[in-house]
Amino acid sequence: MAELSARTGRADKPALLVHAVGTGVLSEPGELRIALEDTWTGTEWPGLAATRELWVMLFEEALESGMYLDETELRPLQALPETLQVYRAAAAGHEEGMSWTTSFERAHWFAIRLGAIARRPHRIFEMDAPRQMVLASFHASRDEHEYVLDTSRAAPGLRREVLPEEWEYLLAGTLPPEPAGAELDGLGSLPREQHSPFEPSGMGVPEGWVTRAEAIRMVLGMGQGWPPEQMIRTLTTIEALYDTHDTGERLSEATIIDAVHTIGGDSNHEDQP
Repeated sequence: MAELSARTGRADKPALLVHAVGTGVLSEPGELRIALEDTWTGTEWPGLAATRELWVMLFEEALESGMYLDETELRPLQALPETLQVYRAAAAGHEEGMSWTTSFERAHWFAIRLGAIARRPHRIFEMDAPRQMVLASFHASRDEHEYVLDTSRAAPGLRREVLPEEWEYLLAGTLPPEPAGAELDGLGSLPREQHSPFEPSGMGVPEGWVTRAEAIRMVLGMGQGWPPEQMIRTLTTIEALYDTHDTGERLSEATIIDAVHTIGGDSNHEDQP
């Protein structure tokens, strides 16, 4: 089986595995686990190469009750945390895929990479997955902190989208600012140095151009001592400058500063008798 798999194209490996299992050529559990790990990690887009139902069937053939596949070995589910915080990058319609990662940085890398390849935005999703959803864990072959989950077991509402304005904060390990309208005291002390969402893919960013999250931090820093109403009005206006569907959009710092000054001038005028 290993020799045949080595001569098979990556996209054809799932079909080969299904054929081997269906005809009884591959029936010994240990060999099946090795072949399953090789097939899943060796296929470029395993979720597109076969249906979720078919993959679940193959994993269940290789597993024993209360166990999951760790690379090619069985491990007890009880050894895992009760829930795992996992992330997934996906385009619209593919949110229910089986491949998730415990690394937000890796999910972010996929969102940028896949979005560039497909030429359409990819979103990042998060959920606290109960360990009963885990079918396998693969890390050694691709360094992706990957968990294969049976997402058909996910409770309604378990999955949520990680909004683009949160991405940079999660990459840097810091907290995002409070939403507009919340208590504003102390927000000016938020860290200014953050990782660019373009860095993992190696793409350059022109100096002086900022994302929505960076623009919000600029406003928070410039608005020390402003009345809350003025801060809320300014943040709302700045956010409206950005396209909510373009997660990588950047505007020049000059545009942001001009908008802040314009709003501030209007506010000062309104306060005059």
